[in-house]
Amino acid sequence: MGAVHSLRVESPYKLLKIEDIKVENKANEHGYLYLKALIDDSINFQSTINASTNDKICVYEEQEDKNVRAGTQENSVDINVADKENSKILFSGIVQNIRTSNVDGIYYLEIQALTVSFELDIKEKSRSFQNLDMTYDELIAIILSDYPETNFSQCICNGEKIGRPLFQYKETDWSFLKRIASELKSELYCDIINIHNMFYFGRPSNTSYELEDTTYYKAHKNLKRYHEACGRESGHDTDYFYYEIEKKEQYNVGDEIYFKNKQLYVNQYSAYDLKDEVIYKYKLCRKNGIWQTKLYNSVIGGAALEGKVLAVDGEKVKLHLNIDETQNEDEAAWFPYAPPTGNIMYSMPIVGTSARLYFPNEESEEPIVTGCVRSNGSSCAKTSDTTKRYFGTEHGSEIEMTPGAVNIKGGSKEPLSLSIDENVGVTLKSPKNLNLNADDDIIIKTPASVKLKAQSQIGVTKTGTESGFSVETDMHIKGNNVIKDGSDRETYAPFDDEPREGKKPDPPPPPKEEKKGFNWGKLALVAVATVAIVASVATFGLGTTLAVAAVAAVAVSAAAGATKAAQNNIDSQLAKNGGDNSQIDYGEVLKAEFFGAVTGAKDMLKTEACAGTDWAIQTFMGMVGIINQGRKLLPWNRSNMINQIEIDNTAQRINNDTNGIHQFFLDNAPDKQAFEDAEYVLDVATIVDGVKSIPKIIKNFPNKFSIGELSLPGLGKTVPVLCVDGSASIASAADLASIGGAGGSVYNMASNCSGGSGGNGETSPRYGERQISDEEYDMLRKQTPTQEIRDQVNEGHDKNVRTNDEVLTGKTFKGSLEADHIVSMDKISKMDGFGKLTKEQQLEVLNNPENFIGLSKSANTSKGAKSYEEWTHYKKGKIGEIEVEQEFRNRMMEKEREMERKLQKQIDNFVKHNEYK
Repeated sequence: MGAVHSLRVESPYKLLKIEDIKVENKANEHGYLYLKALIDDSINFQSTINASTNDKICVYEEQEDKNVRAGTQENSVDINVADKENSKILFSGIVQNIRTSNVDGIYYLEIQALTVSFELDIKEKSRSFQNLDMTYDELIAIILSDYPETNFSQCICNGEKIGRPLFQYKETDWSFLKRIASELKSELYCDIINIHNMFYFGRPSNTSYELEDTTYYKAHKNLKRYHEACGRESGHDTDYFYYEIEKKEQYNVGDEIYFKNKQLYVNQYSAYDLKDEVIYKYKLCRKNGIWQTKLYNSVIGGAALEGKVLAVDGEKVKLHLNIDETQNEDEAAWFPYAPPTGNIMYSMPIVGTSARLYFPNEESEEPIVTGCVRSNGSSCAKTSDTTKRYFGTEHGSEIEMTPGAVNIKGGSKEPLSLSIDENVGVTLKSPKNLNLNADDDIIIKTPASVKLKAQSQIGVTKTGTESGFSVETDMHIKGNNVIKDGSDRETYAPFDDEPREGKKPDPPPPPKEEKKGFNWGKLALVAVATVAIVASVATFGLGTTLAVAAVAAVAVSAAAGATKAAQNNIDSQLAKNGGDNSQIDYGEVLKAEFFGAVTGAKDMLKTEACAGTDWAIQTFMGMVGIINQGRKLLPWNRSNMINQIEIDNTAQRINNDTNGIHQFFLDNAPDKQAFEDAEYVLDVATIVDGVKSIPKIIKNFPNKFSIGELSLPGLGKTVPVLCVDGSASIASAADLASIGGAGGSVYNMASNCSGGSGGNGETSPRYGERQISDEEYDMLRKQTPTQEIRDQVNEGHDKNVRTNDEVLTGKTFKGSLEADHIVSMDKISKMDGFGKLTKEQQLEVLNNPENFIGLSKSANTSKGAKSYEEWTHYKKGKIGEIEVEQEFRNRMMEKEREMERKLQKQIDNFVKHNEYK
């Protein structure tokens, strides 16, 4: 390769002529130079031997070679001297590697150099920038303060504040700055020309040029970068179209180039030697195509940085981290505090103690203070034994947990203490008074004995009186009114201890006849019979069949309550008398059994009342449903599909109303299972009663009948009635009502079995791809849920009171409940037929009030679009993880499956309506 005549090199080395050169300048990388030059034989290896880490090199390109123009010989030109006024800098940096080689007696010197920005990429550092009001300019100035006589150029966020604490952890200044620039969707560009300007923070904006369309080029489209930039959200794929051109002219990164009727920018370039000329290869990109993926520090994820507590406010903490030399308290950031114990033993750290700042992920955006750090663990007597745990405060109060005991003591000089020891028992000590106060009774039970010990006196008095007793050597009893019933003193004759002749002892008495046990069956029958009599009186207004069923249910419930109460009373008496069956007071047992029977019967009466009322409404609604279904048989409805669909929709609404009423009474019934059983018995009894009435109607039907009129003088009206041979007959009205009620019950039972309205049933959900576009989905998303639904899920909820979260056990919240789809909007949009509906129909399906439930903001955010089967934990795998309440999940999974069928049925009905409209 021939020499490049226009190049001049300023360096500590003596060069004869340049044999090869390469220059690279890319975003987020240090500028690079490779130079190969011929050197004098007398120098040989001295350049390599004498090279130092501070050697600088600058390559110039002269715009016009005056020596060649004047006829000066090529070999007489000193390439080590540059005409700076007539030259452009091609590269300026610091030598990184140097090598001398001897090829056939000729010495060559090879130099590799980087821009001065490489100094930022040598040493890893750890520090924090917690002042939220600090600008990016101030941040970079602090970093560059370690590098004298250096500067930078701000190109993207002049005067903008960082807005959140930033952390440099085990990374070089260069890596940290690249990461910060990526958060602003930009990059770092090294200054390859000015050795004092380390880099451009963002894409520089320099000179504008226009190229001829005849310029040789290559066209590319970086689709990988387009997908990395989130596809459509980042713009059109044509933004990632770029050209590669080669020119002799030198342009800088950031220069604006107008080419092929497009506004382009120099994103990167390289230079190389071609036939004694320096050729520049440029990459020209569109403005929106210069995009940087957000960079993360993988090392910081899971790290915990130790620091000293500067201030505490509520549940937030300020820290002076050990990685920082100094930290102004006013400039320190507030971090949330979450101890490792969770809500148990929650205690904020004290100013001056040590704590850890934990980073749950590599994004380092939401670090939390997780607990205090003990620095004297090996020397502290309390913590040297790892089987013991302590929780103490700065005041001296302490909880000690050992393998066999839990000890609690206060922090005063003479502390109150409580010890719960497996070997000793419970010990409560007080240096002063020990008061036991209760609004009701204080009961002390033990199968052995209760011992009270005192140094001087044991006294018991009744509040507000002087009545009581005291033990002070003697026993003293005092009362407002003391009645002396009598006294007795027993004396004994002198004891005669003279020996006497003995006699044969009497034979032992026969064994006593064992006392028969108490007859529990008879006692239960007495209590239950009493309650059954009351129940029969209370249900005198019902029909015979229904009254018998109600009385039987009340009697069974009374028997169960009586048995349970009697057993509890027996157990209580046995515990008091040491297990002696002979001392059982059966009078007390009888009283307990009677009250147990009454209590059981009372709950069952309320349950039967709820069941009876609901049954009456259900039967009426069933009759309405039969009438509605009968409309399908009318001549003008048989072939009219629109009317048929309207009848089905009416049936669905009747069924929805019926289910809502049923759920209301079920919620108010004390015994849920008995409620359902009672309704079933009532339905069966009604059907049986109706079937029995059919023969009566048939029997009463004459050979001839017509419609006549019945006069009601009291009301001044006449009503049509069934007539036999022209005479009015109303004798079968009760039988007709009985048959109608039976029909309503059959209809309701059939509806419940089929799961749909009017016996139509529900449709199994059919899923596929989403039926609508992303734009249509977003538009619908803004219109669901409605304000009416939000009010519905918040009915009875007080948003101003902090409430326990029933879904996330142990968590509380304050504010309104959020309306959440039970079957998610995403799943509904994938149901078969959803895309065929009008916008109004789609919104009616999405805003089906049955498909919503109220959740706290935390629960709703955690669930997202997941099904209730998929949603098992809140913050799964993170600090603060909570398992979703299992009973709630089971209930909602069943409700979700039910709503999937109902929503698919609703969609199918709309599709049919649209087809026949």
